[in-house]
Amino acid sequence: MKPKPLISVIMPCFNNSATVKRSVSSVLDQSYDTIEVILVDDGSTDYSREIVFGLRDKDSRLKVITQANQGPGPARNHGLKDARGEFVAFLDADDYWDADCLYKLHAALMDSGADLAYCGWQNTGENTKGGVPFIPPDYAGVEKVELLLGGCRWSIHAALTRMTAVDEVGGFDERWTSCMDYDLWLRMASTRKIVRVPEVLAYYVHHEGEQITKNRLRGAVNHWRIQLEFIRRNRDLVKRIGKKTQGAYLW
Repeated sequence: MKPKPLISVIMPCFNNSATVKRSVSSVLDQSYDTIEVILVDDGSTDYSREIVFGLRDKDSRLKVITQANQGPGPARNHGLKDARGEFVAFLDADDYWDADCLYKLHAALMDSGADLAYCGWQNTGENTKGGVPFIPPDYAGVEKVELLLGGCRWSIHAALTRMTAVDEVGGFDERWTSCMDYDLWLRMASTRKIVRVPEVLAYYVHHEGEQITKNRLRGAVNHWRIQLEFIRRNRDLVKRIGKKTQGAYLW
């Protein structure tokens, strides 16, 4: 039988000593096991490094890279430079996956020929009251560009993509200190085939520590700037949306 293609999982980690073991384990325990995990420690000052080096010693599929603190965008790009997989997924060091997440996302890509597969997710942890499972609708229709321009339609950890698609758009734009996943999906998915897996396979953990999503003002401003830049660079693509609808999304 033809060997399964390699999936690279990029995981930035900054002071996640309380959660990183569960996050790494949720990848290494995937039913799709032809994987490599590239964990990029982004200048942690807690015990994260000791924990991940211990995990690496037990499983050769885990590779650890260390760097001075630069943020999750640069950390993910650092991991991408070392990735060898035909496919790539991103998981932060405080989130986790269902055991069949990669298997089902990969199967959807193979069956459809798409460049990106996305799935549902659930918020857990602090102040979520158990969270409500969310399965996004099918965004692959004729209004795809308009829907994608309107907001980030799936979480960073709820997708699997072909590495070629990420490479072709240049990875993460390191100007953005938040919403860098929205920017990546907008640039990549607006012109490529996407496919939905209508199941909750990813879990986002809210906690007391630092999280990008907690700074809502920064997120709103970056979201707006990303929209403006996409419109400026893709005038022909967004022309049919109309200025009134564009304005509603922007303002």
